[in-house]
Order: sequence, then C-alpha cells, then structure tokens
Amino acid sequence: MQIIPVMDLKDGVVVHARGGDRDNYRPVQSVLTGSSEPEVIARIFMERFDCRRMYVADLDAISGQGDNFATLRQLNLLGLELMVDCGVKTTAEADILIAMGVGKVIVGTETLEDLEELKRLAALHGVERVIPSLDTFERVVSRCPSLAGLSVAEALEVLIPLEFEEIIALNLLAVGTARGLDNKWFMPLAPYCRRQKIILGGGIRKKDLDVLSGYGFHGALLATAFHTGEMEKQVQMP
Repeated sequence: MQIIPVMDLKDGVVVHARGGDRDNYRPVQSVLTGSSEPEVIARIFMERFDCRRMYVADLDAISGQGDNFATLRQLNLLGLELMVDCGVKTTAEADILIAMGVGKVIVGTETLEDLEELKRLAALHGVERVIPSLDTFERVVSRCPSLAGLSVAEALEVLIPLEFEEIIALNLLAVGTARGLDNKWFMPLAPYCRRQKIILGGGIRKKDLDVLSGYGFHGALLATAFHTGEMEKQVQMP
C-alpha cells in the first residue's frame, strides 16, 4: 500500500487543513521543520521519508480566490509525481495542469458539475492521468446531480465502470483530526478494493495503515501524522 503525503496550499504556504473549515486554516506547525514553505516541506518528505508521490490541494484555486500555480511549477521540478487538486471542472482547466507537467490531475466531486465532463477528461488525458476524488461530509458533496448526496459506495458504483486507474475517497470531516479510521465510513468501501485501486484520506494515523493494507486499499493520504512526528519513515507495503 502506498503512503502519500498531503500538502494543502493557501496563500503560497502549507497550511494545516482540519475538518473542511478552510476559512480558519493556518500555516502548518510541524516537528519536521519550522518552515511552512512548500519546497522545504516537500524536500523533507522526499529525503527523510523517501516519498515519490505527493497529493497537493491548491485551496485558493478550489475556492476561486487565485491559485498557487507558481508553487506547483517549483514543486514539479523536484521530481515528485504530483497529484493535484485545484478544483478542475473542465478539460481546459486540466490542460493547464498537464502543460505544467503535473503527473495526476485530481477531479474532486466538490467542484465537478457534470459527469460527462469527467468522462471527456478521461478520454482526452487517459484514465491513468485523471483521478476522481469522492469528497464527502458523510455523503458525497458535489454539484454534479449524478453524484450529489450518494453514499461513497453508491458513488463508486457510478465511477468504477469508467475504468479509472485510481479513485480517491476523502472524509473531509476527519481531515487533520488524527482521530483514526471511521469504520462506518470506510468499511463499506473495502469490498470494492477487489475491483478498483482506492486511495483513502481523512484522519488516518500510522497505526491504521496495517488495517487498510489488510483490506486491500491501494493508498492512504496523510499529513498530520507526518507533522506530529508519528511517521518515522515511509514504508511501501505490499
């Protein structure tokens, strides 16, 4: 199972995302470094934890209040495979990220308005380059009528036939809380691991990783577990 560090960007710095309350996100305080500069933290993920992929959320772009594209270009030069969520809704917006050299374009249900647009993105850039993210507050949050209000399992039934290489399921209420796995939320997803590579995010602790690996999840997104010092190194688990 892959362990993927998360970087949330706002106003050019790394912030501590917690519970989806973006107005109150503040620069991250980390035992890894006294800096909240994205490049500094990315290099630590690479050098200390041997990370080769990183999930980056451009919160300014997602909220329509500017972007952190200059920072993304800098991070891309480090050699990490970037998985980037910047609120992409259209093929034209995805084209900007692809032109930057971003490895994976994340399309979050929070900003997705049309399932057909997701299909067009996959047809244009490939199912291996586009990652749908099921953004949830208990149920799926979306402007897309085909997905809005579904359970995560119901949404997987919609997306799995589209044959994306990876799908993210994100528990926004748990993000940044380090409260551990919500069995009611993630257990219904486990049977789908036989059919789909699923990456989970939201409140995951180091001690949860063996559980997720045992159920067959493809990856886990972590931020707080790194910054509190809970993670000693990244381990690539089978």
